[in-house]
Amino acid sequence: MENNIFKYATKELSQDATVAWLVDCYHFKETKEIGEKFIKEFILEKDEEIKEVKIIRQHYKIDVFIQIETDKMSYNIIIENKRGTFLHDNQLRNYVNRVKENGKKIIVLLFKNSNIYPFEELQYEMEQQDIKKDIGNIDIEFKLRDAQSFLNALKIDTNHMILNMIIEYYREIIADNEKLKTYDWKLQIKKQDWKEFYNIVINELKKINIQECRDENGNIIGIKRPKGMGIQAVRTDFIIKNVEFIDKANKIIPKSEGIWRMAIDWGVYELTWNKPVRLILFCNTDREERIKFQKFIKSKIKEEINVTGTKNTFATITIKEEEIIGQDKEKIAEIIVEKVYKIYNEIKKLFDEYEKSVFEE
Repeated sequence: MENNIFKYATKELSQDATVAWLVDCYHFKETKEIGEKFIKEFILEKDEEIKEVKIIRQHYKIDVFIQIETDKMSYNIIIENKRGTFLHDNQLRNYVNRVKENGKKIIVLLFKNSNIYPFEELQYEMEQQDIKKDIGNIDIEFKLRDAQSFLNALKIDTNHMILNMIIEYYREIIADNEKLKTYDWKLQIKKQDWKEFYNIVINELKKINIQECRDENGNIIGIKRPKGMGIQAVRTDFIIKNVEFIDKANKIIPKSEGIWRMAIDWGVYELTWNKPVRLILFCNTDREERIKFQKFIKSKIKEEINVTGTKNTFATITIKEEEIIGQDKEKIAEIIVEKVYKIYNEIKKLFDEYEKSVFEE
């Protein structure tokens, strides 16, 4: 099928619309079988007799909210669609608290059509535990769906043009996902090893006096483990908490403690990027002061560190594919910490020189 609309409708909103359309098929005689099969196999995973289906788009900012009555149960169903990103900002907990009702079972269905990383599965499991503690005595079930499980729910003998377009498009997605697996080191670390991997990185950072930061309740805020990995689930941040570094930073760019923040960016979305890991130093300060310091160190710092731009991203180091592919988690953590130390130390040693140059002016 050459002229497939889904080759152009590639955003998350299009995925929302696709899921809603498939559910809505239940309401029409010519597509009822499609809708019923999709609801039972992709959403409910139960062969209950469906009595009523109601779809509400963007209800409390939920991607697709569905209410279903069967012969055995009443359901409030939250469907959260993801493509390249994952969970952030406690969004599922907020949704669940919005729609919980006594006597209705909640189903939370997280659908990501790109590869699901083992650390994302771990993050999802940890978020489920938090929600269950928070929600009270409400029946709730969590599901995680990928492109293959989505496609399996569409296997039906029909010549319906839109359905066939969806099937063809998701076959291509699955093929692309398989290609990416051979390039992406993050998929090689098993789910049960990810927490240990983070702890290795944290413990090694402590050896160079970079500490994890905690809030007043003792929760880690400086290093975000899989439980809460920031705006993008492919990124983990830690705040540089080193008295000497902060003191020097505040002398040249007067701000409150904690203005310097390091991020380890796992981002890989295209095979052509060849940037599996980037270490990014952020400086949340006055733009003019930051640029002055950047201009100074740009001529001083080694070429491997890229001093960038006018935004909060201050400097980066890229870890090359060949350095980490095929390595175990201990070696990858060692490489990351070595690079962290490099960017951290290069910036730190230039503070005094910069302060002196400003004074001489």
